[in-house]
Amino acid sequence: MAPVRGMMGAVVCASLLAPIGALGQELADLDYEHLGFRGFGLDAAYMWPSRVGRTVSPGLRIDMGYAGPGLRIVPNIGYWQSPLEQTEITELEARIESLIAAQSGAPSPPLDLGTIEWRDIAVGVDAHVVWDSLLDVLTFGGIGVTAHILDGDGPAPSFGFEGTRRA
Repeated sequence: MAPVRGMMGAVVCASLLAPIGALGQELADLDYEHLGFRGFGLDAAYMWPSRVGRTVSPGLRIDMGYAGPGLRIVPNIGYWQSPLEQTEITELEARIESLIAAQSGAPSPPLDLGTIEWRDIAVGVDAHVVWDSLLDVLTFGGIGVTAHILDGDGPAPSFGFEGTRRA
């Protein structure tokens, strides 16, 4: 049974990795004739980041068709929002307090930053090279570029003495 399982694994790997009839493309092969909205896909991911709370990240992928033989273009956008972990906020408060103390020469009043929300909007595009492989399985490999727009905000810091903050 083990040799059969090993043989099947080898056939599956070979069919996924061996493109049939894949030829190199030149710039002359690229055109915009077949580019256009073909469909979309929704995705969701559950994140376990180290400095913010766990959260769900919804996203949208748009299939724009082919820019040339076997070259598919897929723009995407994603979003997540989560509060910063309390240990990170405490560390930030301590750093700000030490900066205030170093600048003023006197101990800093206690600082309370409250809850800080962190969010990310990710906008990107993927290029997939698509080919047929053994067993008529459509296979692709690709590369992409994504820009992340990060933003964090929360209530104004309270230094323990209202009315002395500069506008």
